[in-house]
Amino acid sequence: EATAFPVQQSARSVSGQFQVTYTPNNSPFYHRPIVSTNTAICRLDAPLLAVAAEHFKAALRHELGISANADWNGKIFIELHSARSLDEPVLIASQPFIQVWNYRVDLPDMLSQNRYARTLSAVLLLEMANRKTPVTGRSAQIPDWFVDGLARQILTADNDKVVLSVPTNRVNSIAMNRVD
Repeated sequence: EATAFPVQQSARSVSGQFQVTYTPNNSPFYHRPIVSTNTAICRLDAPLLAVAAEHFKAALRHELGISANADWNGKIFIELHSARSLDEPVLIASQPFIQVWNYRVDLPDMLSQNRYARTLSAVLLLEMANRKTPVTGRSAQIPDWFVDGLARQILTADNDKVVLSVPTNRVNSIAMNRVD
């Protein structure tokens, strides 16, 4: 009997800056009541995250007064993995590549909206800060207070555009999200 390998999903954002990959895994963690009934939890998948990341980038630029048409340099590669808990670490790695910095984000597919926004805020601010940093040097460091403050501001102003979560329930074969 041949073993079937899980099919990896991949999505690229409209600008091409974000590349999201994900190997779906039906974890029993998803069915716990704390997860399925909590509206502050994001359930991420590759296509929705690619779209949401672009919306988040636009909101971040707006908050910072940066033109919507401003160029970007580094690509952001997001690898989603099945969540094992709601507090597992999110890893962001800055990687020099030829003349630019690229970024790898190891992200659980289920986490709080605050941690999700903090992650996108951190990696986008790193990309902006490293544009003039030589790849032979050290990556910039962004203060936590700045990352947190911008993440909260964006969630408050644009939550419905920057958080695109997979539906948590099905009713008569129709996917539904609970909104309080």
